[in-house]
Amino acid sequence: MYLLFATALLLLLLFFSLLHFRSKAITHKIYRMHTEEKAGLLTKLLHSSGYSCLPSGDLLSACASSGLPDTEDSAHHIFPGPLPSRPNMALDTLQVRFAYLENIWTMEFHKGQYGFAVWGSILIRHTDNVIPDSQRPLSASYDRDQASLPKPAFSLYSGKEKLLDLSGGWGRLAGFKAVRFFAPADLSMQAALSFSSHDMAMAFAEGLVATGYACDDVCVCDGTVTFTFGTPVVIRNPFRRLKKKAALSASRFWYRVCFLTPRRFTSLSDKILYLYYDLPFLLYKAIPVRKQI
Repeated sequence: MYLLFATALLLLLLFFSLLHFRSKAITHKIYRMHTEEKAGLLTKLLHSSGYSCLPSGDLLSACASSGLPDTEDSAHHIFPGPLPSRPNMALDTLQVRFAYLENIWTMEFHKGQYGFAVWGSILIRHTDNVIPDSQRPLSASYDRDQASLPKPAFSLYSGKEKLLDLSGGWGRLAGFKAVRFFAPADLSMQAALSFSSHDMAMAFAEGLVATGYACDDVCVCDGTVTFTFGTPVVIRNPFRRLKKKAALSASRFWYRVCFLTPRRFTSLSDKILYLYYDLPFLLYKAIPVRKQI
């Protein structure tokens, strides 16, 4: 009995010793890496999912923007069409539909958490002809003429703190900031869409008002519409509300684990690299990147 206990204790000590030495080896490896090497690795990690690295101070952000997603590196292959619901996503969503020149346009605005990353996105789709609502999801397609696609831009705030500021691209604009946690209700998105004509901008503004916005809350200047996406429409489905709360709880858990694990690092990029080398399964759960590098 005592021999079995001693053997189990010895194996347990050996296991934790190996974990400790592995952790130290990874730490030394990251400390020895040059800044350019770290930036290159992070950029490659993000590019495998269709993103580009936009480092700013000690905060790592990324954006993906493409109106014509035809390549394997495009973010369209991560979120094709409407943004799907994932277990580690807790998002507020605003969907605006409007008709213009015999086309039905659908614009989706998202803000919230993806694992331990703050997420924001604008997705623009349209159908070729005016068709019933029941058929729109099956017939949605991207416009092949970029000139007719609205050009999106948005800033994501928590109170007065600006978390994301993205612009450019056609048809799709998405970004995240890693190792930050906010409930979706605590975030506000200041969105701006530049349309090809004033008439199209007015059609979108009318669709926005139809979702519940007051006319005074929507600003139309020439072909640009600006508004703030704050409080979303109340989710009436109790199962969807429960699913959103579960995703938010999971995001909070990954956020805390991220801070407990690489505590020896002060740089955010070093923390991300440590998770990539030591706990890749956690990294892939916590930020929207694919397992390719």
